[in-house]
Amino acid sequence: MGQEYSESYQNQIEDMVKRNVARKLTETEIQQYEGPVHYIHHHEVLKPESKSTPIRIVFNSSASYMGHVLNEYWAKGPNVINDLLGVLLRFRQERVATAGDISKMYNSVNLSLLDQHTHRFVWRDMDSSKLPDHYVLQTVTFGDKPSGAIATIALQMTADMCSHTYPDTAQMINKNSYVDDILVSKETMKEAKNLIQNCDNILHKGGFAIKHWIVSGDSNDEMEGLNVVRTDEEKILGMIWQPMSDTFTLKIKLNLSPKRKGVRTGFNLNAQQIDYIPQNLTRRMVLSQVSSIYDPLGLLTPYILSAKLLMRSMCTKSDIGWDTPLDEQLTTTWIEFFKGLFELENIKVPRRLKPEFTIGSPTLVIFSDASQVAYGACAYVRWKTGKDYETRLLFSKNRIAPTKQLSIPRLELCAAILAARMRQKSFKKWTGNL
Repeated sequence: MGQEYSESYQNQIEDMVKRNVARKLTETEIQQYEGPVHYIHHHEVLKPESKSTPIRIVFNSSASYMGHVLNEYWAKGPNVINDLLGVLLRFRQERVATAGDISKMYNSVNLSLLDQHTHRFVWRDMDSSKLPDHYVLQTVTFGDKPSGAIATIALQMTADMCSHTYPDTAQMINKNSYVDDILVSKETMKEAKNLIQNCDNILHKGGFAIKHWIVSGDSNDEMEGLNVVRTDEEKILGMIWQPMSDTFTLKIKLNLSPKRKGVRTGFNLNAQQIDYIPQNLTRRMVLSQVSSIYDPLGLLTPYILSAKLLMRSMCTKSDIGWDTPLDEQLTTTWIEFFKGLFELENIKVPRRLKPEFTIGSPTLVIFSDASQVAYGACAYVRWKTGKDYETRLLFSKNRIAPTKQLSIPRLELCAAILAARMRQKSFKKWTGNL
C-alpha cells in the first residue's frame, strides 16, 4: 500500500471507532470474555476514482480463522429485497420524482454483544513495531452472508413500527426501497415534501438517516429547510438520472486494461480515446465489457442483443480460447461495437411515463416477435392526449434462440410466453391503472 492509501486506511479505522462502528477491547475484556470468539480478516479495495476515499475497507467473513469460516455458520436469510423492476417502474409514475440514499445503512444496525466478539479484528495503527490492538465490530458488516437480509428487515421493521403514525409513508418505504435506496414519485411538490419529512421522522426512530434527498425539476424552492440537494446527475440503482431535465441517460465506462485486486490498472476510455483500444482483444476482455452494461429496463435491448449474438458466434468456435487474441475481422467488429456504445450516451429517456394533458387511463400494449437467432418482447403504455395518442416504453426483454435449431412458429410462441409473463409482471409491479 502506498502512503496515500495507508493514510486513508488508518483514517477509516479511526472513523469507524468514532462512529461506534468498532470499538477497541481492553486487556481485561479480552482475558475475561468466555463466549465464542472469531477474528475476521480485513483488506483494502482500491477506488482510485474517489477523491475522498481512494480505498474501501472490506471485512472478509468468508476467510478462515483457526479452521473456521464465519459465513459457514450463517444462513443467508430470506430474500426480502424488493423487486428492482417494480421499484423502477413505480419511480416513473408521477410528476415529481424523489430519491434518497440511506447513509451507511449496514452500519446503522447494531450487533449483540455475542455477535460482536465473533467479529473481532486486529489493527496496529500502521506501526509495525507495536503489538496490534484488538477490536470488535459493533454493527452489521457487508461481508456477512445475511447482512443484506438483516439490514433490510431492520428497515422494514422500522417502517412497520411507525405504520400507525405515518401509514402511507411506512408502506412506501416497504414497497419502494431497494437496499439503501428509496425511490418514489408524487404528483405534486407538496406531496413530495410531506413524504420527505415523514420518511426522515420514521428512519430516525430506527437509527437510519438519509444522506440527502434529490428531487426532480430545476427548482427546489419549496423544499427549503429539508435535506435536499441539487445536482446535474445522480446514479440510482445503476442508472444515470438527470433530475433537472428528469431524464435517464447512459454513461459508458470502457476499460480493457488488466485487473489488479479486482480493479482495472488503466484508465477509462472516452469517445475521443477509442484508438487506445488494444488490438489484441480476447474473448474474456469483450465479455467483461459487455456484461458490465447495466440495463434493467431493457432500454438498450437492440444494441445489447447484437453483442450477445456476436459473443455466441465466438463461443461456437473451438479454436478461440478465453485469452486467445481474436482475429483481425472479429477485432474490427468489436471495435466498431465499442465505438457505437458511446453514441448511446446521446440517448435521453424521459423518467416519467405519463405525458402531459392525458385523458382517461392508459393502455398496456405488448409486442412480441422472433427470428431464427433471437426473440423478444416490448411493453408500452399508451395514453390519449387530446386528439392524439402517445406511448412510452415500459420495459423490454430479449432471449437468444437455443443453439438447437427451432422453427420460427415455435420461437414466436416462446416470444408470446415472454410477453405474457411481462404482462403479468407489469400488473403486479406497477400500481398504475392499466
